[in-house]
Amino acid sequence: FDPAANSAAIARICRLVQGSPLALEMAAAACRDTPCAAVAQAIDENLDALQSPLRNVPERQRSVQAVFTWSWQLLAETARAAYARLAIFQGSFSLAAAREVAAVDGKTLQQLAEHSLLKRRKDGRYEIHVLLRQYARQRLAQNPVQANRAAFRHAVWFTGLLAEYGRNPRQETRTAVAANPGDVTAAWQWAAGQGQWPLLAQSGRGLTAWFLDAGSPGEGVILLEEALAHLETAQPLAELRGQLLAHKAHLLARSARNEAARHAAQQALTILHVRAGLR
Repeated sequence: FDPAANSAAIARICRLVQGSPLALEMAAAACRDTPCAAVAQAIDENLDALQSPLRNVPERQRSVQAVFTWSWQLLAETARAAYARLAIFQGSFSLAAAREVAAVDGKTLQQLAEHSLLKRRKDGRYEIHVLLRQYARQRLAQNPVQANRAAFRHAVWFTGLLAEYGRNPRQETRTAVAANPGDVTAAWQWAAGQGQWPLLAQSGRGLTAWFLDAGSPGEGVILLEEALAHLETAQPLAELRGQLLAHKAHLLARSARNEAARHAAQQALTILHVRAGLR
């Protein structure tokens, strides 16, 4: 690659993206396989197309989306679908999580990194720029079946980490949960909102232990209250309700909210004693 021979096209790209570092990285990646002048022309055309529907979006964000659209078109269909599924993550993710949650292998991750669509950190984890994640989620939302499947696998993976945390909090598990607070929270909330009660049942103890170890029991109380609000009072779910109330009482006690803790504990005991008597 000869920068001097492509100076006019490089300058045009820089002007089009208004010097946005993210857009420049993606444009540079595209220039590996496409003439620099062609990349500049493609960005220019995409910017023109984006002017009307994105009139209220800052110019710099329109330019990033223009480069994203161009980079997206260079990907094979399988890579596009993989990238859209990766947008389910709230933050950085490991190769193991990418495989289990998004069904994306290391080779595909490397291909996406070469297009500057994601970065590989020194610790081996991958991350997607917040703007690119936003655009990729728009693509994922266009396929509701795939989006729901990705959300379910995401919830299974991260509530599974919580379940392991509650059973045997090894350092590896502690590290995995601590590295993904946004994903763990999102997984719990999705499971509660979608009525995935087995996922809540297996991970409630771990959720409590996590917030106790993190020194923020009040945040755990909020998540448990949200889940309890979704639970129906039907008899088959009474035991789970009792368990979540017991976890809530534990966290409330550690928050020095003693009266509220006693009330939640009494509710839990009443429900669980009734359940025991029915057996």
